[in-house]
Amino acid sequence: MPPESSSPVVPSPLAAIQPFLEAARQGETVAAETFVDFARGFERLVLWGAGYLGSALGKRLQELELAFHYWDLRAETLKAVNGVPVELPFSTDFPPETTLALSCISGNTTRYTALKELQRRYPNTLLGVDLFYALLCPNRRTAKPDPRYCNTFPQCNKS
Repeated sequence: MPPESSSPVVPSPLAAIQPFLEAARQGETVAAETFVDFARGFERLVLWGAGYLGSALGKRLQELELAFHYWDLRAETLKAVNGVPVELPFSTDFPPETTLALSCISGNTTRYTALKELQRRYPNTLLGVDLFYALLCPNRRTAKPDPRYCNTFPQCNKS
């Protein structure tokens, strides 16, 4: 028989939001307050990517009265997006256990490398595109989905 563990297994905080995200991925309408309540359980929220997706998601988070930081490699050029200063990624070392990170890089060339690095440093990381589906996407089951819209919407497929 294996020895008993002296410390209990602690579930990831991200487990609580997975049903919400899965419903959004399936095109179901979800309550924004579910995410707001979840996000408020963290001391800070960081969006890596202040381009099309990050800008749109950041604006929606402001409407939901959630404060956040923007990180982007173009910080010197962008300066601020939606009135929020843009910093270089990892220029501020936030405590990982109290930080919710959103990967808002939608361009295919850098998306996965950036996501891997973000998840390595911040285990509480979500894909910004999942939150786009949940909080902004107009393609819901209440209307017939139109893939032509998805292909031309910069928040979905450009960085």
